[in-house]
Amino acid sequence: MQVAADEAAKTLARIDHANDDIAELALALLYFGEGMKKTSSTAMGNSDPLILRFFVRMLQRLYQVPLADMTCELHLRADQDAKKMIRFWSRTLGIPSANFGKPSYDPRTAGRPTYSHYKGVCIVRCARVAIQRKLIYIAETFCGKIAEGKGG
Repeated sequence: MQVAADEAAKTLARIDHANDDIAELALALLYFGEGMKKTSSTAMGNSDPLILRFFVRMLQRLYQVPLADMTCELHLRADQDAKKMIRFWSRTLGIPSANFGKPSYDPRTAGRPTYSHYKGVCIVRCARVAIQRKLIYIAETFCGKIAEGKGG
């Protein structure tokens, strides 16, 4: 485990985290794998707060999307408290709680307790489909070049 952490640290030390081109490539690759592609908005859903915090911060940094322009929806288990989960995700992401829609519940989970660390799935959206299109184009082009042996 420590060997992996040390090797990762060496790699990260060579990357300019302030470089917006690198940040945009990282966002594009994440979006290519995790983002919603069949909607007319730029959206990502996940249960991992770190992934969604990265997504939100990159939308702000690269495209100047204000937090007030982002909306969220929660998909929760049957025993989860909607108000608590909205409060958690709102604080975690910095998105106003007023920007959260009515949560949906999975009835299949009724009668089965939820782990305390699980906060449901949060979907973050911004209405700018142009961002989605650009991210997908970046990721497809980059992956295509590497896959074809043209990327170095």
